[in-house]
Amino acid sequence: MNQLSLFDPPHNGTVTSKAAAQSMRDELPQLQRLALRMLGDHPGGLTREELAARSGDYGRMFTLQTACSIAHSLAKAGLVRGVGTRETMSGRQADVLTLSARGFTESRGR
Repeated sequence: MNQLSLFDPPHNGTVTSKAAAQSMRDELPQLQRLALRMLGDHPGGLTREELAARSGDYGRMFTLQTACSIAHSLAKAGLVRGVGTRETMSGRQADVLTLSARGFTESRGR
């Protein structure tokens, strides 16, 4: 699991978004591993909001935007999957993510 980042960080095509994505390129694999670990520790899954909120408990606080980017890259790689929805703090429904079989294996470093 040394080189987890299978994709460049997503951006919306603007200069500032591309620059932000570029600045995350080296950090993305570490953040992906952290998110996989968090999801492995929560078998019922987590929303992107919950990933961001709990990230500080794992030694690295990140924003909702970063959690969304990480979740997007993990889903695109087939490492996480949606298992339903639950209400966020704002009262809206959000996808609950959990590890796929491949994500479980990857989270254990096998």
